[in-house]
Amino acid sequence: MAVAFSCSIGMGLWAQSSTPAPMVPEVNISQGTSLVKLARTAMATYLAKRTPADKQSIPAELKHLDQWTYAACVTLRNNGQQLARSIKSVPAGDAAGPNKPAPVCRNVIAAALAAMRSPDLPDHITKEYLDGLTIEVEILGPQVPVEGQAGRVVMGADVDRLIVPGLTGLKVSRGTEQATMLPSAGYALGLDAIGVRQAALAQVPQTPANTDLPWRYSLLQSRHFVGYGDSAGKSAGLVVELYRGKILVSPDVVDDLARAARLVAHHLMANQSKEGLYSLGATATPLRDHLYAAQVMVQLGQRLGDKDIARSGLQALTYATNLCQRKNGRAFVATPEPADQFSATAMLALALSTAPRNGQTEKLYGEIVKGLVAFGIDHKGFPLCRLDGQATTVRAPLRDAFLASIVLMGAADTPEEHQRYDAMQKALNEAAPTTAEEALWKRRAGLDVKPKGQTIDPLTGFAQVLPTAGFPDETGGFAAAGKPADTELTALALSVLASGQSWPGVTLAADPAKRAIQLSAATRLAGVFCYTMMFRPHEAYFAEDPQVWVGAVRVNAGSARVTPAACAAAIEVFMQATANTTTVPRQ
Repeated sequence: MAVAFSCSIGMGLWAQSSTPAPMVPEVNISQGTSLVKLARTAMATYLAKRTPADKQSIPAELKHLDQWTYAACVTLRNNGQQLARSIKSVPAGDAAGPNKPAPVCRNVIAAALAAMRSPDLPDHITKEYLDGLTIEVEILGPQVPVEGQAGRVVMGADVDRLIVPGLTGLKVSRGTEQATMLPSAGYALGLDAIGVRQAALAQVPQTPANTDLPWRYSLLQSRHFVGYGDSAGKSAGLVVELYRGKILVSPDVVDDLARAARLVAHHLMANQSKEGLYSLGATATPLRDHLYAAQVMVQLGQRLGDKDIARSGLQALTYATNLCQRKNGRAFVATPEPADQFSATAMLALALSTAPRNGQTEKLYGEIVKGLVAFGIDHKGFPLCRLDGQATTVRAPLRDAFLASIVLMGAADTPEEHQRYDAMQKALNEAAPTTAEEALWKRRAGLDVKPKGQTIDPLTGFAQVLPTAGFPDETGGFAAAGKPADTELTALALSVLASGQSWPGVTLAADPAKRAIQLSAATRLAGVFCYTMMFRPHEAYFAEDPQVWVGAVRVNAGSARVTPAACAAAIEVFMQATANTTTVPRQ
């Protein structure tokens, strides 16, 4: 079911460190499947005969794994909810020598039986209940202690630089107290490197005996196998290997991106409120992100000839237009959070500029454009975050100011509007982006990419991950150095390249034919990346029904978090990758 892989963490992260890179355990999908079965059998055996871990037999077909003494973690889930987790590396016994760890199979059995003792499991456990549980077996590689530079004390920043979100686990200890943050846990929680360290530290009890002691850190990698229980719907009975939560596939087999776009669209539709709001996950969706999704849903529906998808996008736009306040021929989106007014209004203007408009929406579009010019610019020309006339000195996010520059191009009519627009353009030309996203939006707006006084371009080192470099689930994505490839940034970077813009390290050929070949290859790879970021069957092991997550799109390669904006970005890339293909409208 899963593609076998062998990938330790890229050595570039350790180039300036005295800490060697942790290695991946040498366990393949076939062996992992057997280990999941072993964990399930061990629990059933204990349930039936009360046979302790050290007395349970190990199947002959697994005896060859005795050479490995990896620690093992077993996690039990019911309908996606985590009930128990146990990490074990038990002693092998006196005959094996003092302090020698047991073989990996013995550790799996010990961890499975320890997990059974969780108070979150029912008091009375039946075999049927065990058969319904989803079992994760994570085999942990050797731990590598983090060493400070030139013998100094290890600082948090030293650790953060070495953590790859979703791939690197972290063990922290202080005195006799310790805690381990698994690679899969960091991925499922959507934590960046700093978040992984902070979450691990938070698990270590503070005691009078350890308060003054230094923190010790060790890194590790793992192999992650998930065996779905009988209650897991279409995933029931399957065992898969997950690489940062993904079943890896070869880029060569990713060929139906139009279908992928439709899957993402259907996921958005399934998570749209009756009022029209797209909402994924537990956190509220920023209205700007909702409108980005609405825009691409309308475009996709038109491309595919799918009235349901187009209708969903138009309903999402209507949700935002119903929030508009209109006065004296001007309008803005009255967002629940006033500081979001400019961002949402600028994105609504962009969405309406590409959507089909009737007389009413045409009038509203004009009023929104007028509102952006009249309300949203301070005395220096920078857009302000509020458009309701209330006093504020807080400027709008720079990325959205650049977005507004695109929308407002050619929209000024009166001398006062021309004066305001020219002042805004001058201010934005002189603005110095500090992030890759801001720098990409500035290029997309056609503004000065080398403002006076800026010595470092935020896009330096920002590039597309090629199949021969980087991590296998990041192929085709765009990433900054040391950061996971990002779905939204990939779509944005592709749109910048398509407009003929480039940046340091990423150049386009002067010859039109060669440039077209470059863009075609970059678009194809970006489509592969977004396909990889899309949840596919049997990947959402933390969900009550993994099938419900099919079509959701992760924000980046290191996180399980999904957002409407990530879904919109993937659809945008899929549409660009299939721009020259013929799609038969759905009947």
